Amino acid sequence: DYANVPWMFRLGPDDRQQLSVLLDHAHKQGWNRLVWIGADERDSHIAEATARRLAAAMGDMMVTDDPQVADAMLVWGSVDAAPDLLAAAGRLAAGRPLLGPWMLAAGSGPSANQALHICVPAGKGGMPPIDFRRRLPPGMSPAAQWMAALTYDAVELLAQALAGGATTPTQLRGAVATADDRGLSGPISFDTLGGRRVPALVVRREPDLASHMP
Repeated sequence: DYANVPWMFRLGPDDRQQLSVLLDHAHKQGWNRLVWIGADERDSHIAEATARRLAAAMGDMMVTDDPQVADAMLVWGSVDAAPDLLAAAGRLAAGRPLLGPWMLAAGSGPSANQALHICVPAGKGGMPPIDFRRRLPPGMSPAAQWMAALTYDAVELLAQALAGGATTPTQLRGAVATADDRGLSGPISFDTLGGRRVPALVVRREPDLASHMP
């Protein structure tokens, strides 16, 4: 029965999961007033509404439009929007922390003195395995290393499905939907919406550093 099986599967955390983890992280750091800096994109508008609901539900958190009163900047958008968004956030931040989705970091890194706090799958404790990273081109950012690991896992999932006898789109979909495996990015299985069943953690993304944040 494929009636409730999705066609899209996400190996990275979805927006709601990332926002929930980032807001919790910000709260623990004492950053309770976050200014929203988002791309003019449908997904970013949906994420903003979600962020405001989640913050309101936490009681003492607030997503505001006023950068003057913010403790940190919540930056949201696609890879293509990354350079402009991060440049705008950097001008407004004045040393305050930036938080955003991991896909944003894959588009363009922050300046040398401006960290970007992002979510990644928690299965490997904050970074892909060292033996995999050693095979990547020198100088790849931590976000790009995560992109490479997730891409590898996606291809491996499809290769295993094909090796198992899946030959049609429906069979491939069914094989991925029922996957229960361990990839470079940690355990891989999916819920009924195509979201990955793995917690996310926050890492601090800088040009040449990714450190696990408590």
